[in-house]
Amino acid sequence: MTSQQTYYLAIWDNYNGNGMNYLLFPSYDEAFAQTAKWARNALGDWWNSIEEEEIRHYESLSDEELMGCWGDITGQTEYFEVQPMQLQS
Repeated sequence: MTSQQTYYLAIWDNYNGNGMNYLLFPSYDEAFAQTAKWARNALGDWWNSIEEEEIRHYESLSDEELMGCWGDITGQTEYFEVQPMQLQS
């Protein structure tokens, strides 16, 4: 007898030539936390293209707010997503 389990795939898609990053998690919250971690770590990569005042603003945002404006920061060249996946065992 097979059973299905839902897992959540954290995705970071980067159109700048770095490809995609994927990690699988047992919960949505863990997958979302990973995408927020990726975004916060990558925020420094975009500092040369945004003003210091904007940097402070973005650093002060909640994870949800930062993820919501990530396309504005990157010029729509990157996005994050959490996809549920049904896996059978």
